[in-house]
Amino acid sequence: MEENIREYYIMIISGTITMLSGGFVMPIFAPYVRSEFTAPIQLVGLAVSGYFLLRMFSEFPIGVLGDRVGPKVPLVAGRLLSLVGSFICYKTGNIWALIFARVLWGGGGRQLFLHRHELR
Repeated sequence: MEENIREYYIMIISGTITMLSGGFVMPIFAPYVRSEFTAPIQLVGLAVSGYFLLRMFSEFPIGVLGDRVGPKVPLVAGRLLSLVGSFICYKTGNIWALIFARVLWGGGGRQLFLHRHELR
């Protein structure tokens, strides 16, 4: 544990910052989507929860995949999915594309929370 304590603290800090920044955005995200996309409240709910829905259902399969192929492949794929999802969120003007982008982003979001021992 002592030899990798720096990496452990980096993972804790990056995970905390990610969750904190996501928490700051959530209270303003739904009203923003509702006003900018003029979407029904059900689609606003899907856009807000799309990230968490896929992330919740992808925890186990991504963990199994990480055990089979090693943690680096899912980690890189997750970062790419998060990058693509966030870019689509930034560029879209369509509520369905926003929902799709949030789901993509959620699929990549699990990788931030790999345990330190998985990164060896």
